[in-house]
Amino acid sequence: MSAPHETRILQRDEHRISRQAMDSDALKVMYRLHRNGFKAYLVGGGVRDLLLGRQPKDYDIGTDATPEQVLDLFRNSRVIGRRFPIVHVLFGNGLVVEVSTFRAADDEGEVINIPSDQDSLEERALLQAEADTIIDDDDANGEAPAKIAVAPEQPVTRPELEPPRPTNKQRRRYDRGRHILEFTDPRQYGPPNEDARRRDLTINGLFYDIDNFSVLDYVGGLEDLENGVIRTIGPPDLRFKSDPVRMIRAIRHSGRTGFTIEPDTWNAILENRGRLTECSKARVLEEFYRDLRGGAAFATLRILRESGVLGVFLPELLDYLPDWSEDEEIPIAWRRLQALDRHIAIGESFPPAFLLSLLIAFPMLEYIEEEARKIHPVKLDIGRVAYHFLKPLTSRLGVARRDTERLFLISISQRRLSQCRKGHQVPNFFVNKPYFDDALKLFLFDCEAMNEEPPELKFSNRRQKKRRPRRRKRSRPRE
Repeated sequence: MSAPHETRILQRDEHRISRQAMDSDALKVMYRLHRNGFKAYLVGGGVRDLLLGRQPKDYDIGTDATPEQVLDLFRNSRVIGRRFPIVHVLFGNGLVVEVSTFRAADDEGEVINIPSDQDSLEERALLQAEADTIIDDDDANGEAPAKIAVAPEQPVTRPELEPPRPTNKQRRRYDRGRHILEFTDPRQYGPPNEDARRRDLTINGLFYDIDNFSVLDYVGGLEDLENGVIRTIGPPDLRFKSDPVRMIRAIRHSGRTGFTIEPDTWNAILENRGRLTECSKARVLEEFYRDLRGGAAFATLRILRESGVLGVFLPELLDYLPDWSEDEEIPIAWRRLQALDRHIAIGESFPPAFLLSLLIAFPMLEYIEEEARKIHPVKLDIGRVAYHFLKPLTSRLGVARRDTERLFLISISQRRLSQCRKGHQVPNFFVNKPYFDDALKLFLFDCEAMNEEPPELKFSNRRQKKRRPRRRKRSRPRE
């Protein structure tokens, strides 16, 4: 058991956090909780980013209000997570503010049987897929649903003629997830200092109090933030064994901030990296997507490769993302990741299929070319060859079928777009495909990584000739 740190408090004039840098909707949530007599702390990465002078990507709020009380305060909210309920407050601009009740530590003060500082991503994805979108304010006000219309009373002789009961989906539409709270144990709620010790990294265990605008540090995060150190809260070996996904998070935060992973945490990553195979594919894939779209994909994947974590859940990328020394030129595969970071820095966003195609498309094309040399190109079934290449990768990661199909189409399209370098035209039917924009964007990324000007796209205006249907020859009747 690790010794608790002495609580450190930064008053308003001792830190750089300003409410002007926060989202107005996140401030609304905190102020409404505070006005109703509850504590309202901005927690997690939002405080870390504000102290570093960066704009937070998301807003997590900790409070002593129970999920039922939060639902009563916000009609535009719903509950997710059966293990530990979390309330999502949704706004029209797409912002989702996550409100969670402070959690208590166990008797020994350590975290056990809790997979992460957030609920299981696999469970969360399942619940979000089942839940309906937030409905009108009248229904979201917690009022009872309209009664089901029943025909006038008639003699009922069989049980199948009874009025239909509302389904679970109809109940969920009105209770906004309140049915999940039936299984909640109130003993898991606790004070803020115990909640801070349940988080993954010290730099993510900082709280900002909207009451007096102070920063609260129960885990030594301010010192690590000043020294540029990534450190787990508690023994790293125990933390990574309880939830191996924390290793990916520690590496991602090191890549984003440029901080150094302290030796004990780094050695624990090297010893426990093989445990990632025991985690849910959905959680590992979601963390990998966050690595790519976080704005520091180049630095993060380099640390993932150096630590051997990348070779655990996607070993095929080790050959595609080769290592190099500082005096050598950066390989083109890494330069594509640098291009991705530049575009994300200016506010662009990319779907999952595009992020995967940035890593997998060009190795797949090389594999197709190798197969084409073995047999005659005319006899080559490109779709079958590409399927044999993609299937092991997407199955190991647990990629959704729709993303796998779009990944295939974006990757195959690079063969056609590469002909534009030779002055060939792009047919109109290809431009109208729904995946053309992503395919073109990937082609431009490749040109940017190769430090060459993208060729001018020429579109063919000629229409395809309609083939006359072949008339079937009639067989002569036998004489």
